[in-house]
Amino acid sequence: MDEYMEGHSGEDEKTVVQLKTCPSCQTPIRRNQRYVNIIKGTLSDIEKAKLKVSRNGRRVKELEQLIFSMQSRFQGSDRGVVKRLTTGSLVPSEGRLSAQVNQLRIMERVVRLEKLVRSDAAKYSPDLYDQVLRAIHTFKEWLVIPRSCFGQQERQDSDDEMKRLSMSRFLITASQLVDSAGKGTSADMNMRLQDIIRRLASSEKHESVLPDAKLLVEEVKGHVSESKTGACDEERVVFLEATGLKQGHWYKCKEGHVYAIGECVRPYEEVTCPECGGSIGEAAQSLTEDNAFAPEMYDDEDLPWSEESDHELALKLDKELNG
Repeated sequence: MDEYMEGHSGEDEKTVVQLKTCPSCQTPIRRNQRYVNIIKGTLSDIEKAKLKVSRNGRRVKELEQLIFSMQSRFQGSDRGVVKRLTTGSLVPSEGRLSAQVNQLRIMERVVRLEKLVRSDAAKYSPDLYDQVLRAIHTFKEWLVIPRSCFGQQERQDSDDEMKRLSMSRFLITASQLVDSAGKGTSADMNMRLQDIIRRLASSEKHESVLPDAKLLVEEVKGHVSESKTGACDEERVVFLEATGLKQGHWYKCKEGHVYAIGECVRPYEEVTCPECGGSIGEAAQSLTEDNAFAPEMYDDEDLPWSEESDHELALKLDKELNG
C-alpha cells in the first residue's frame, strides 16, 4: 500500500493531478493518518492546477475579445481572409490565440502597405507594382495559416518580408520621381535603383539584399521629397511607436508634410511648417484651409472630431450634470 500511495498507479497519472483511490471500491482517499502528508500534498497540487486553469481561462477570454476587436478593423476581402484564421476548428488555447494576435498585427501592417502600393500604382503604372502586389498576396496567404504558436523565427521572417516589400514599393516610386527631382541625380543612381529593385524582387536572401536596399533608401531621400514617395512603412511604424501618439493626432500641410498635435489633438495656434515654411495648425481649434487630416498615418477614415460630435458630447455632458 505504501508503494501504491507514493508511486504512480497508471500512465495517465503523470499528467493528471488527483487523489489516490481505494483499490477495491475506487473511493478517493481523503483521510488517512498514515498517508496524511501525501494527501495534503496532492490536495495542494489540485488547488494549484485549479488556479492555473482559472488564470488561463481569463487570459483566453481576453485574447478572444482582442481578436474580435482586431478582426472588425479589416474591411472587404481582407475581412474574409482573416476570418479563415480566426474561425478554424482547432480548440482555442492561450498559445494558439496569442499566435493569432501576432498574425493579425502583422496583417494590419501588410494591409496598410498594400493600400500605399495600390495608390502609387494608380498614380504611375500598375505594371510597375504588379510583382509587389503578387508578393503581398502570397505573404497574406502565409500569414493566415493556423498555427499553434507564432515564434521568434516566424516574427523575424515576417519582419524581413515587410522590410523587403516596403522598400520595394518606396524605391519603385522613387525611380519614377528621381529624374524630375533636379538635384544632381545621375544615371548611376538610376542604375542602382533598378539593380536593387531587381534584387528585392528576386529570391536573394534577405540578409544579403536588405542592408544594400536600406542604404539606397537613405540616399534617395536626399534627392526626392518624402512627401511624394511616402515613408517606408517600417519607418512609420517605428516612428509611431516612439511618439506614442494615436489616431487623430496627425495632419499635413499643403505640401503634404505630416505633423502631429498632442494633448487635445485639435489645433490651437498657427505656426510655420519646418519643411516648406507654409502655415500649419490654426487658432480656434480649426485647421487652416490648405491643411488636412492625415489618415494614412493610422488608416483613419474621418476626422477624430467634428462640430456635430462636439455638440452631441456637450448635450450628453449637460444631461449627466443637470439631469
